[in-house]
Amino acid sequence: MHYHINCDWNEEFVEVDFEVEPVWNILKHIIETGDKHFIPLSSSFNSTKWKRPLKEEIRDQIKMKKNVWRNYIRNKNTGSWLKYMYTNQRNKLFKNLLEVT
Repeated sequence: MHYHINCDWNEEFVEVDFEVEPVWNILKHIIETGDKHFIPLSSSFNSTKWKRPLKEEIRDQIKMKKNVWRNYIRNKNTGSWLKYMYTNQRNKLFKNLLEVT
């Protein structure tokens, strides 16, 4: 990782006399090797399965929080009762999720 972060580009490109095509090939090679070493492969970002299934009560709280937030955003009234409801629901949900983990 040290090589990829603190690479001296002048030393890298001196070998090819700063010509465009060879410089590009060296730069591309360094980026590709860094990509393979430091960016993890993942199977899917669209997985809807939880590693730990949540209780129905917590799922209902998540839905309620989402609905209250949606209503709060629609009304755009910062001093409204909905902001209090959203904050209250968010805090309850957070507390319950901490108990699960």
